[in-house]
Amino acid sequence: MIVRTTLLTLLLFFVVSNIHAQWEPQTVINQRTIDNSYVSDADGNLDATEIAQLNQILQQTENETGVQFAIVVLNDISEKWEIMGFGVELFNHWGIGQKETDKGLLLLIVKNTRDWRFFSGYGLEGTLPDAILNKLGHTYIVPAFQEENYAKGLIDVSNQINKILTDENVAEAARYAMHYEPWWDTFQVVIWIAWFAIMGIAIYVMQ
Repeated sequence: MIVRTTLLTLLLFFVVSNIHAQWEPQTVINQRTIDNSYVSDADGNLDATEIAQLNQILQQTENETGVQFAIVVLNDISEKWEIMGFGVELFNHWGIGQKETDKGLLLLIVKNTRDWRFFSGYGLEGTLPDAILNKLGHTYIVPAFQEENYAKGLIDVSNQINKILTDENVAEAARYAMHYEPWWDTFQVVIWIAWFAIMGIAIYVMQ
């Protein structure tokens, strides 16, 4: 009887472990729909205090800016997925961000492979372009994760994103550090339009 119980316990352990190791975008638990939490950590990598601290930052961010920022921490994902495709599918499946503004932001962590990536809606491209998000990840997430202090990395990067979204001085400093200026994109578009217009006029005159 003891042997049978032990075998059943071990079998259950391996089944549960396998399920957790095979997360699909459609099976990841959306904690927001359960208890309004911005953090989904089904594998239990964060404690309750750390999750509460993150929720406070992310809720403050949404209240002040309208940006819906979700953090998902998984031990592993299905082998058929790369983190990029997985995150895009998860972002769209959950519908992160208000439909009218498309200001959604997802930070996906895959612990066992030490992968992380931000996914953002079009409404954030001007304020939080990929270059800035990538820089933030390497500045705050990577060093903390190397020390296996996952909560510190998530809390620090969440705080910094909140500051960029709510303080223009911080946002300007972040853009300057990345040599990124939104007006430059507009300027280049204007130059291209002007060039095509000039070429069109020149061709018309030569006819």
